[in-house]
Amino acid sequence: MASAPVQTILETKTDLLNFLILLVIFYFSFLVLISAVKTMFRIVLNVIKLCCFIVALGVLMWIYVRGINGCIEDINYLVSTGQHADLYGNSEKFTERIQTAAQNQFKGFLSLHFSS
Repeated sequence: MASAPVQTILETKTDLLNFLILLVIFYFSFLVLISAVKTMFRIVLNVIKLCCFIVALGVLMWIYVRGINGCIEDINYLVSTGQHADLYGNSEKFTERIQTAAQNQFKGFLSLHFSS
């Protein structure tokens, strides 16, 4: 066991010097632990920064290779094939709901969101 020497010191020799030695051991072990935790946080932060830098570099390379017009075309293609197409198909229904709510003025906030 790792705590066996500490336990034997506490059980056999209970003078003040041994108690102070134990306090110093615990103090330095906590210093090492805090230093290790700070190092791990620093490593994680650096990895996150590196990932953000790589993504930014990738976007810049994509813009450089495709050009501004190509990037705009790609973004328009991605938007038109995603969920935006579903919303665009439902825009007529949403416009009807807004017009119905405008006709029923001053009936409250819920008429806009929950009218069928």
